Amino acid sequence: MKCQAKECGKDATHRVSNVLLCEEHANQQRRCSGGCAKLLQVANVNLAVHSSYKEGEILLCEACDRLDKKTCTYCRTIVEVGGRTTTTNRPYGNTTQLCENCDRLDKKTCTNCRTIVSVEGETHVTYTPYNDGEIPLCGRCDRLVGQRCRACTRRRPSARPTGGTNC
Repeated sequence: MKCQAKECGKDATHRVSNVLLCEEHANQQRRCSGGCAKLLQVANVNLAVHSSYKEGEILLCEACDRLDKKTCTYCRTIVEVGGRTTTTNRPYGNTTQLCENCDRLDKKTCTNCRTIVSVEGETHVTYTPYNDGEIPLCGRCDRLVGQRCRACTRRRPSARPTGGTNC
């Protein structure tokens, strides 16, 4: 019998889920990334119905694909399925998280709540930069703390004029 992987033609030496495969293709197994680890593909042979995300890097079986998913705020890679982590990710603030790859990129976070406001220069959240951009505050935190000195971020007393930087 010959290997059932497309365009192979080698002698089949393994049986994986009723598919005859050569040694090389039998070792190319892809499982569900959603945490259930169901076998979905062997080489280029589909064994179960599944959805593919991020150019085939992430495969989810039908059951896991129906679960709630969380994605990286920046690149939209699925980082969590049904409460189970699919890839290393890091939360920033209450609503922002980055996958492992995006977490390595240069980013600015709100000084107060750590929500990511920009990644690699691409703005995701409206923010106000203080001290020449070194101290960013997201729009929500900027409204909460009131008007601040752009040089040192200290709250301006109401008696002090708003145009100066006398701290």
